[in-house]
Amino acid sequence: EAAEKMRRMGIEVPPGIQKIADTTTHAHRKTGEWVGSLKTLAGALGVTFSVGAVVAFGRSLLTLGDEIVRVADRTGLTIKEVQQLSYVAQQSGNTIDELTCAIGQMQNRLSSGDKSAVSAVKELGINFQTLIAASPAQQMELIATEIAKIPDPAERTRLAMDLFGKTGTAILPTLTSQFSKLRGEA
Repeated sequence: EAAEKMRRMGIEVPPGIQKIADTTTHAHRKTGEWVGSLKTLAGALGVTFSVGAVVAFGRSLLTLGDEIVRVADRTGLTIKEVQQLSYVAQQSGNTIDELTCAIGQMQNRLSSGDKSAVSAVKELGINFQTLIAASPAQQMELIATEIAKIPDPAERTRLAMDLFGKTGTAILPTLTSQFSKLRGEA
């Protein structure tokens, strides 16, 4: 900049000052190129991170979707019912695996005519034929609605175990939650 001013004023620039000016100009230009390259690299890394995050998110959604389909296939529940029951379970401190295990136990007990399961259905005031005709999710809702009405925790536990086996105690938090309300929120 000083060398340029000297030229405009008509003063001859000494070779030493010109060399310093050329070196400074070259360094400034290289620094600008370097900063530009750095910005380009940062942008490229930012895009890479963004794409990586999107890919990871997409992969987790596919995994979750695959798990929902597997649970539906294994239990006879619809995908929507799996999602609803998963939500209810999570809100109650249980897992969908605990609920599906309990559903399997209940269906096995009811279809085999297990005396304690049939007796528990009667004690809960649920029509056996209505229960058998309902979907697994509806069966859970019918039972949960009635078990939640029982004030005595020991009686609730006994009936849950009669219907669901040992898993009955594990899913009591879900059975005594506001099952219908939570299922509707899902």
